[in-house]
Amino acid sequence: MSNWISPLKDIIEISLIFCSGLRYFPPLERLPFLKSLQLFFLDELEYIFYEEPILPESFFPSLEILHFYHCYKLKGWRRMGDDLNDINSSHHLMLPHFPCLSELNINQCEMLTLMPTFPNIKKRLSLVDCNVEILEATLNITESQYSIGFPPLSMLKYLKIDETIMGMVNATKDWFKNLTSLENLLFEGLSSEQFQVIETWFKDDLNCLPSLKKITFDYCSNLRALPD
Repeated sequence: MSNWISPLKDIIEISLIFCSGLRYFPPLERLPFLKSLQLFFLDELEYIFYEEPILPESFFPSLEILHFYHCYKLKGWRRMGDDLNDINSSHHLMLPHFPCLSELNINQCEMLTLMPTFPNIKKRLSLVDCNVEILEATLNITESQYSIGFPPLSMLKYLKIDETIMGMVNATKDWFKNLTSLENLLFEGLSSEQFQVIETWFKDDLNCLPSLKKITFDYCSNLRALPD
């Protein structure tokens, strides 16, 4: 694929659906106008390659929408030329943030851990049945790493919270206080016990979501009472 995708400098959208047998994806980070990348039901996909040198100003400079659905074997980004049998490679930690990402949807990609962070995401964040490490990495960005001077997720307007996010153990305890721009909050498939945990998040600061306009409860069949 790299022989014909990489030269397509004017490409705006890439969508692959049910492409069986595809294990590795060629580097895409230098496509200057790529706005949307959607990979659905790629059962064999393991890695998306990237090339060095990596420059923040040329790393997915226009990407706004990123969707990964049912890519069960996808582990994430990997440097071209690395030993694919080396499971301890940490070169992905050197990747820049997604600079313009507005919408990130990841569904049933439980092996996905090696990907760029997304502290400046704006429109929508939905992580369902996937590895929570990708969110923890974004939330644990230090203040000196903020690319625009604001905490991670502080520009996000829509967030879905389900069991994936509830499974975080390595994120800062008050991460939700960063969500100062959040307008739409959706709870999906959570139990009453999980809502008791959520209630403690806001116990000491009931005004920590100052922009919130809408709350939705989806498939919360176990919910016996709304939390305070």
